[in-house]
Amino acid sequence: MPKSHILARLGAPAADLDGLRGEIDRIDDAILALMERRLATAHAVAAVKRDRGGQWLNLRPDREAAVLDRLAERAEAMPEASLRAIWRELIGFNLQAQRRMDVVIHAAARPTLVASASRERFGGAAPIIVADSPEEALERALTREAVAVIELSPLSTWWIALAELPGLVVFEALRDADGVIVALAVGRIAPESLLPRERYLILAEETLSRRAAAGEAIRAIAMCGRLRLCLLDPEAAR
Repeated sequence: MPKSHILARLGAPAADLDGLRGEIDRIDDAILALMERRLATAHAVAAVKRDRGGQWLNLRPDREAAVLDRLAERAEAMPEASLRAIWRELIGFNLQAQRRMDVVIHAAARPTLVASASRERFGGAAPIIVADSPEEALERALTREAVAVIELSPLSTWWIALAELPGLVVFEALRDADGVIVALAVGRIAPESLLPRERYLILAEETLSRRAAAGEAIRAIAMCGRLRLCLLDPEAAR
């Protein structure tokens, strides 16, 4: 459907400049009211979560992805990339309003790129802390209200420590503009809240070869000795 027809169906007013500006002001007021209503609801959600307690972060990657996918499906005139960026920021602010969560970054080679990707993923309200080492970032993620975002290259080895830190999981990859993984987000995420479309596993080289040969959509994204950090993407096999 042409964009002009979409806007007409959405109720765009006649092309009078002062009238259009007044309509934009009214729409802005309505958007602000809804955002503040969403924030108040987020505070209520936080109160329920506090009553339940638990060891997990106040972060649900599966829920966030579902919200973004649903809105992207419903959008007609708004570009998907803009929609996702706006709602990422809104979701991030609401999460920080519920409970502060630090984003602890370690990126020796590409700090600016990783910091920018972290801002895009977790929102501008998220406090950014720079760690001197991957070990420091992981320690903060394990013991504090924080996620670790650690730079990744094919020869990175920091991920081996995750085998001895059962409370932490890789829950998402941060990518550059070309879709290449530049860092991994690690945190105390409840198993049921992980993204169903991507999982990260540490496997022996032989096990990876066997599973790939059996048709699983799995590949190595880093290696150390005979161990491989693998990305399992079930949707890629469909």
